[in-house]
Amino acid sequence: MSALCVQVDVNHFVVSTTTPIDQCTSYVLLESSEWGGSSVWAIPSAGDVAAIWGFAFSLPVIVFLMAWSLGVVLKMFK
Repeated sequence: MSALCVQVDVNHFVVSTTTPIDQCTSYVLLESSEWGGSSVWAIPSAGDVAAIWGFAFSLPVIVFLMAWSLGVVLKMFK
């Protein structure tokens, strides 16, 4: 058995449809073996984690330094 296109009927039961998976507009029912290959909940790679951490660390530091330097320039004109 492979993935099935299913939908919820008026009685709130899940029923199988004959719609092909690539045209399914409701829910797709997967087997546990198929779920393992899904990339929906994949763990991010080390490069992705490093990029996110670098951005999250750098952004506040850069904004602080820009604000500080703007404050120094404005203080020179006062």
